[in-house]
Amino acid sequence: MLNPLQIPPDHLLLTPKKLRGTCVGVARYRNMRARGGIAVPAAVLDSAESFSIPSQDPRRNIAYPVLQQIANAVGVLCISIGYRLAPEDPFPAGPEDCYDAATWLVKHAKKKFGAPLSFIGGESAGAHLSVLTAVHPLQHQNTRSSPDFHLRGLLLHYGIYDLTLTPSVYNLHKSHPQALDRQEMLRYIHAFLPGKSMQDLKHPSIYPLYADLVGLKKQLPAALFTCGTADPLVDDTVFMGAKWLAGGG
Repeated sequence: MLNPLQIPPDHLLLTPKKLRGTCVGVARYRNMRARGGIAVPAAVLDSAESFSIPSQDPRRNIAYPVLQQIANAVGVLCISIGYRLAPEDPFPAGPEDCYDAATWLVKHAKKKFGAPLSFIGGESAGAHLSVLTAVHPLQHQNTRSSPDFHLRGLLLHYGIYDLTLTPSVYNLHKSHPQALDRQEMLRYIHAFLPGKSMQDLKHPSIYPLYADLVGLKKQLPAALFTCGTADPLVDDTVFMGAKWLAGGG
């Protein structure tokens, strides 16, 4: 591992990409590092807990203290990506911003930060976007800017991988308080994917569980899938984890 360049823990602006006056994608991120430690850059996609959080909602910044704790405890550089959110910018805006950010980091992380991009991760919608971001270049070999690049791993926490909803979502026990319910999840999904049919939702570019992972054997990075047993997304994690393992990840 290489010592990264000393960059202050603050917002950096690089190759600005402005939409409605807001920098997104690779243009807007915050990096956090442990002082004096050896770091390996890790792009952590800021999920904001959903695909559709209002622009000024404080939940958009909820990941920053957590990423700082990770940087301090593990000695990695965490980069939180700012991507466009629904309903102002529905699919495919968010995933495309994540693809752009990952492509930029693959090309420039070694030079800018002193070490290559190594891990991608996120929570909830961020885990969904992380899987799409990791699989996308493997499915589009002709567009890969660095064919020899390989991620070291994915960190995926209570992700949503089936936008048609898995059994654990439909079988929510109302007696157990949940952070969100089925109707709220459907509101987020409809904002992210307006006008999409159930068949549309099964396209691999939207729905990671339908991706041909077996065809990507020996290319998938290692992945850590985590989810609480009472979480409504537990089936998403079980199904996606099993498919990832079957695909050689």
